[in-house]
Amino acid sequence: SYVKPKVSYISESVNEKKESEEMNNEEEEHTEKLSGSVFNASTSPIKSNDANYDNGEGDIDDDKEINLRNRENMDDLIVVSPDLGGVTRARDLADRIDAPIAIIEKRRPEPGVAKVMNLIGNVEGKNCIVIDDIVDTAGSLVEGAKALKEFGAKSVTAAVTHAVLTDPACERIANSNIKELIVTNTIDLPKEHQLPNITTLSMAPLLGEAIMRIFHEVSVSNLFDK
Repeated sequence: SYVKPKVSYISESVNEKKESEEMNNEEEEHTEKLSGSVFNASTSPIKSNDANYDNGEGDIDDDKEINLRNRENMDDLIVVSPDLGGVTRARDLADRIDAPIAIIEKRRPEPGVAKVMNLIGNVEGKNCIVIDDIVDTAGSLVEGAKALKEFGAKSVTAAVTHAVLTDPACERIANSNIKELIVTNTIDLPKEHQLPNITTLSMAPLLGEAIMRIFHEVSVSNLFDK
């Protein structure tokens, strides 16, 4: 008898658009058609590595992967949300590593430009972990790190899922006070973007396990349990 094959469609991001980039309408249309065809042909759940969802699945927030507390014996950790929209993501990581959180309040006068207005929480003498979904030109990230140091932070480490690194991102990061930028390989980093303070983690083990769980109809959400 015929058994319908299972197809696991893996997308780096669902409906993700850079704020500084205008999408090509023809390219976007072809992508949507391809995605729709794959969706219709598949009976398996879809695994997306989109870090914008509130449940955080696919985010670089798994303490088993980053192992922040064992990283150079860091203590006095505090998780920092780079804006009000990322509080859920930051709180999830903070719960996992038993750390407090702080929130950067900022406004964006124009795309790719952010101005820090206030800091909610006390970072004085703390090792800050800034967690975000995407870093593009790194303007907001670098300005946030600068503000944290001005508020008395001991060090600033950033953990970001998607490293777009549009110019002049690398120059900004290299000249910033960010001790380490941890990213995943959802986007391949060219050699000129592989800075000494950028660490790349592979998503392969996580995605491979997710595919196996989908194929065998086992819960994927358990991958992200504490």
